[in-house]
Amino acid sequence: MTGMSALPVWAVFAATLLLVAAAIEAGYRLGRFARVRSEDEKEAQVSAIAATILALLAFIMAFTFGIVADRYDARKALVREEANAIRTAWARADFLPEPDRGEAFRLLRAYVEGRLSAVRSYDMARLRAAVLESGRIQRQLWDMAVVNARKDMNSDVAALYIESLNELTNLHALRVSIGLHARIPDGMWV
Repeated sequence: MTGMSALPVWAVFAATLLLVAAAIEAGYRLGRFARVRSEDEKEAQVSAIAATILALLAFIMAFTFGIVADRYDARKALVREEANAIRTAWARADFLPEPDRGEAFRLLRAYVEGRLSAVRSYDMARLRAAVLESGRIQRQLWDMAVVNARKDMNSDVAALYIESLNELTNLHALRVSIGLHARIPDGMWV
């Protein structure tokens, strides 16, 4: 995250508020300075222009809120899907032989705790560290699954566990992509 999307929301709000207040003040002072009106100017024309500008603003805001609502719903659905994938991986980890079973449960517990603590902290550095740690845990789980699958290459149980790890990894990648990398480009901010 670089550029405008790295700024905190409160800073963008404050900058926007100051910019709008400065524009209003500049318009007011310019209007007082050029107060001389022609005889043909009517108040209705100004009202029509203001109404048109406000309608355009409402149209733009409707699109913006629609996009934000869709993105929020997508993120919420991905969280739900990832929770289901974690639950499935947890249940299927029971198929592993004993030394690996306990380790898989420990890793999945650490995976969930790390993700929850990072999201609750609202700290981008901590969130990035949690993403890296999640990847490391996923690799450990995958390596463990590969070792156990190679012991019995025709095992349907191992295939089910590997499938649940695949789904967990894919949903993690989607959440990172949509939650952290799908930001408004700097050109759009400008």
